[in-house]
Amino acid sequence: MTPVADSRVMTREQAQSLIERTVKLSKADSIQVNIGGGYAANVRFADNRISTAGGVSTATLNVQSSFGPKHAVVATNDFTDAGLERAVRQSEALAKLAPDDPEAMPPLPPQQYDDVKSYFDTTAALSPEARADSARQAIEPCMKAGDLKAAGFLQTGIGAGAVGNNKGLFAYQSGTSSNYTLTVRTADGTGSGWGGADHPGFGRRRNEATRAAGSAGCAGPGGDRHPVERHRHHRRGRRLDVRLQRLHPPVSQARQQAVFPQSPANLETRPSVHLG
Repeated sequence: MTPVADSRVMTREQAQSLIERTVKLSKADSIQVNIGGGYAANVRFADNRISTAGGVSTATLNVQSSFGPKHAVVATNDFTDAGLERAVRQSEALAKLAPDDPEAMPPLPPQQYDDVKSYFDTTAALSPEARADSARQAIEPCMKAGDLKAAGFLQTGIGAGAVGNNKGLFAYQSGTSSNYTLTVRTADGTGSGWGGADHPGFGRRRNEATRAAGSAGCAGPGGDRHPVERHRHHRRGRRLDVRLQRLHPPVSQARQQAVFPQSPANLETRPSVHLG
């Protein structure tokens, strides 16, 4: 578990407190609480120009109540006392109506989990200007070439997730993510190249967070000079060399999302029943 000092992400202590508040409200045989959410920011570009940029934050708490083999889940982003109790009561009412689940398993007791390095300060601190600069590094070489068009999407995120139940289980994990894709096409449409990368540490190793695509060797964020694989595509008599940065050995995607303190805006409760 990587310590996080970021106001956009709920800390381990805050997540554990929220789960304990929810568990105490339960009248079911067992209850499991999952917390998730996140902040993701992005920049999109096409036709050699930036088209959109923005960010979005979410926060969700899932309550699963079980009575023997019957169980149901309710999701809410209302973390007030009243909101938590409403979610717990709804999940219990729905669980009693659900059919028996022949594959129902007992809740886990406390577990020991290995630490995972999935949080990177370089990704968490990435600014809107830095994301725009990454787009610029792909666009400028294509504009200089004169007959190439770049289009791409860069998204970075910061987050955390937690799980707990009434049997003593609790786990917390923070993480960051970055995903970058780039397509370059010739102006006459006779050829194109594509590259993409996904890694929790944006910029930690540039050849892991960057791709190049296009006959002019258009570079993505970082402007790397690492070894590349060259793929030659023949189409309508023209040769298009697509330079793709060599990938580091695959790593697990950090998809844990951020947990945010309760916000007075956009609160909702969404009941759902999982029927085996």
